[in-house]
Amino acid sequence: MAQPKMYDLISKFHAMGQPLEDAVAASTSRPAKVLGMDKEIGTLAEGAVADIAVLDPQEGNHVWQDMAGHTVSGNLRLATFATLKDSTVVWREGNYLGRIPGAAVQILYHLVKTCFDKLSTNGAN
Repeated sequence: MAQPKMYDLISKFHAMGQPLEDAVAASTSRPAKVLGMDKEIGTLAEGAVADIAVLDPQEGNHVWQDMAGHTVSGNLRLATFATLKDSTVVWREGNYLGRIPGAAVQILYHLVKTCFDKLSTNGAN
């Protein structure tokens, strides 16, 4: 069986009833806090390390299976759209891009914030 992806774990927890904001926090800010690194990682705050996964919310009928064969269904799957490493886009839509200089970082930050705000406003739980 393939290794679970973080975005699938977030989607699965959301499908099991955890609010989306809590599911995202459970994989970002909460682990950072447990590690005592919440000022450096797990946040989009200015000055923090900019290792970011930009997730694409895909609505539809989705099913996840655990290692024991149990399944959970949900109507929202978060797929990876882009990945930033040290503020640089290194992966987008399935393609490794290498190093892309800075301006894209601000655009992707606003994209992430807009998507998250839209999901929160629409009450996606």
